[in-house]
Amino acid sequence: MTSHVYKNAYKQDKPINNRSGPKGNPMNLISKVTSKGQITVPQRIRRHLQISKGDRVEFLIGSDGKVTLLPATADVRALKGMMAKPKKKVTIEDMRRAIEVEGGKKA
Repeated sequence: MTSHVYKNAYKQDKPINNRSGPKGNPMNLISKVTSKGQITVPQRIRRHLQISKGDRVEFLIGSDGKVTLLPATADVRALKGMMAKPKKKVTIEDMRRAIEVEGGKKA
């Protein structure tokens, strides 16, 4: 399975809700599956995951059969350090020249 940067991009320290169901268990939030296989993610969950219209989400199925929903978005700062620093600085002019040279070639 591919590792994704965004898995830790949401706030795990905040509870989804502050109300409890019977015996102090967290309250269940329920959605209905449409004929197209779609669901509406409850507002509390969307706020908790910091997702909104058009955002992508990832479903993970654990070995115990439980499904986890994660936002498939990341703060751009989470990408810092993923790429090695270039050995040589490249200027905008160097990039333009490379584009002109490579852009003129036919595949």
